[in-house]
Amino acid sequence: MTKYIFVILFSLMSGMAFSQEYDVFNTTNLNYLMPPEQPSIILKTNPGTILMGPIFFTSEYRLAAEIPVKLHYGVQVAVSYLGKNIFLSLLNKDTTQYGIPTKGVPIVVSGFRVQFTYKRYVFEKLFGNDPYGIYIALHYSFSKAKLTLDRLNLFREYIYGAYENYDVITGYQFKFLDKITVDLFAGLGYKNNLYGFYKNGVAQNVGYDDIFWDVPIKIVLGFNAGLDF
Repeated sequence: MTKYIFVILFSLMSGMAFSQEYDVFNTTNLNYLMPPEQPSIILKTNPGTILMGPIFFTSEYRLAAEIPVKLHYGVQVAVSYLGKNIFLSLLNKDTTQYGIPTKGVPIVVSGFRVQFTYKRYVFEKLFGNDPYGIYIALHYSFSKAKLTLDRLNLFREYIYGAYENYDVITGYQFKFLDKITVDLFAGLGYKNNLYGFYKNGVAQNVGYDDIFWDVPIKIVLGFNAGLDF
């Protein structure tokens, strides 16, 4: 009789344990193992940089691409073309003075910018899963451009500028109207900027005369917007 009671109790306990393990797997583990749906890539730009680029008198035409990697992380690469901004374009425009046609100043500006950002999304239970929500990131940027007149460009005489900075930024990326991805960010970092005058392609004067420009602190503030795919 004791043997039968033991077999019955063992069977009941085994069934309860199996049922509990089955329920826990279905309600918790399975949901945990299902990662949130992520876009393959997010393409972004900032139309405001067309008015003023990273270097004085430049206009920036930017294309940035963010790719989610693993969970909680994202990598963003941005490339830009730097041309003359709207203020220099006005100087380059033909005008009329006292009824006499006057040709504008033929200014030439050309350059590029590259950026790299490595993001780590945080507080995802409160603000959403990556690539949407709050993040902290390491950011690197390098820009270079030259400014000259059309006739001086033939003799390789130009003003040269190069901006480089390393930053720690924080930002918030979210969906606007459920279609547009908006990325707001701000941060602080180190800058290493350089100006110079070149004649026949040889540097004549490089550096800064004003102590203000020697301050190596970089303040980062901006946004990008685009679409995910």
